[in-house]
Amino acid sequence: MFFYFVSTLLATATIVYSQVLIAFVAIQFAIELLEVESGVALLLDFESDVDILSRVVGEVMTFTAETDWAETVGYIGDQAVTEFGPDVVVNEIGSVATNAVDATFSAAVRWDQTIYAFGRNIGLDFSTSLTTQVTLDGEEALFEADGALATNGVNIQVRTPGYTARYIPEDSGVTFEPPIP
Repeated sequence: MFFYFVSTLLATATIVYSQVLIAFVAIQFAIELLEVESGVALLLDFESDVDILSRVVGEVMTFTAETDWAETVGYIGDQAVTEFGPDVVVNEIGSVATNAVDATFSAAVRWDQTIYAFGRNIGLDFSTSLTTQVTLDGEEALFEADGALATNGVNIQVRTPGYTARYIPEDSGVTFEPPIP
């Protein structure tokens, strides 16, 4: 009897706390890095694909994110001059009630990296937010396809003196897609 109780309890815990892939998020943003002394600008074009996982706990769906891949290409004019794989992190994701209709899904997006540009290592930090609307029906989630990036502004810090950076909103966006069955 005790074994049956423990087995049932473990099975229930596994069902309640298992994570399910519910969406793919494509994130794209651009930053212009400027060498102040020369006036030369490097356009950094970021693209990443992030998995959104969900878990139902009681009456709430919680979310986590895992970055599948991320890539950055640096351009001076039309010429690609550098390429690297940045660490794009999506976290601080808000939970949503399991019966919500058109609820706000929000998360923090962060990128922190030292890149090699202009003949030296330059440290950059970028943080912002992403949002979209989501409708939940129990364990199912339907995300609005076009999300928004930088809804709470953008924070860019250049950790290397002699350089400045600015966010380019017209080259940025977020798209949500359902997982492939």
